[in-house]
Order: sequence, then structure tokens, then C-alpha cells
Amino acid sequence: MTLSAPCYDRTDYWRYFELDYAGLRVLDIGSSAGSYDKRSEFQGARVGLKKAARYVALDISALAKPDVAGDAHALPFADGTFDVILANNVIEHLSEPAVGVAEMRRVLAPNGQVLYTIPFLYPVHEAPHDYTRFTRYGLRRLFRYFSGVEIHTSGGVFSTLAQLVFLLTRAADPVKLGGVLRAVMFPGLWLAVQMDRFDRSDAFTRVYYGRLHK
Repeated sequence: MTLSAPCYDRTDYWRYFELDYAGLRVLDIGSSAGSYDKRSEFQGARVGLKKAARYVALDISALAKPDVAGDAHALPFADGTFDVILANNVIEHLSEPAVGVAEMRRVLAPNGQVLYTIPFLYPVHEAPHDYTRFTRYGLRRLFRYFSGVEIHTSGGVFSTLAQLVFLLTRAADPVKLGGVLRAVMFPGLWLAVQMDRFDRSDAFTRVYYGRLHK
């Protein structure tokens, strides 16, 4: 049982990726972690991607069985190849994020866009290849060479605390009490997540997401 912070921005986090992909050339970077083919929440995006003129899944690991195995720091595509680039939970795994973002911009066609998500207050994952976190201000600097930058937030102080408590219950897993604690505490943790709507500080954001326009 896991918790996922809802988004109280007017834009729904999951539906944000439900574009009209018909006729577009799409690159999905880090596709094994991007989870468009794995999570039911991305159903709309997954259906839309079937209408793309070209869809290329890229991952650094050939074990993930991507269409192309390659490094996001040196994308194996010509300039302006893609109309849309998907970078869902990828940038934090780039050892040189500025290089990776520059590569995304290079292979993006004029008037193209990048859709991204990146965690902020979120546990280390995919270790040892989890390298960085950015504030909103760090993201604006990272994306400064794009003509348009959209940054939205998901989660706040209450879901951050709920997640911390949830993770702490794992300490009881060796004695087989973790699951019991999570089941007992889940209603309270769920309520805490709902209270994020009252946090407007932007100081405890769990995830940033948005669009970059070339």
C-alpha cells in the first residue's frame, strides 16, 4: 500500500500528459522509469501515444528493452527530430542535468515541447543513480534557454510528513509489523495528504512538473 500526494493545482497531474499526440514525433526519455506503459494513471497518455506518428522509448539500460538504448547526455538523434519529449522522473537521474536538458532542446523541433516531472521532497530512489533535487528557482535557471517555461507543483507539507511517517513504518518490517502499522495508520495518513490544499507556501513541494517550449 503506497501513498501518492494529489495535486491541488488547477491542472491535474496525471491528465497533464494527455496531449493530442496524433501525427507527432515523440521521444520518451528514461522510458523504463517513466512508467507510461506501467501505471494506470497514465492511461490517457498511453492511449494518445498510440496515435503518434513516431514514438521512441529511450533508456540507458538495454535490460529495460527500450526502442533505443542510449545516454540522455548524448542523445543519438539529429537536431530537431522530435515534436514532443517526455521526461517523467528522469532529470534527477542525470549526473549532468544541464547537459541532458541541453540535449533535449537540441533534438526538439521548432515550436516543440518537453513535458517533465522531477521530485523535490522525495526519498532517494534508483540508487546510486539519484543525483540531484531542484527548487523552483533552480529549475528556472536549468530551463533558462527555453522560450517558455511552465512549473507546477504537486504535494505539500502534509503529504511530505505523511510520506515520512509511512516510510518510518518500514522499520517494523523485520518483525512483520510494518504492514499492520501501515493498515492502521493509512486513514490518518490519507487525511493528511488531503490537507495539502491548505498549504500554499510552495516550501514543501514533493514534485514539480510542467512544459518547456522551444
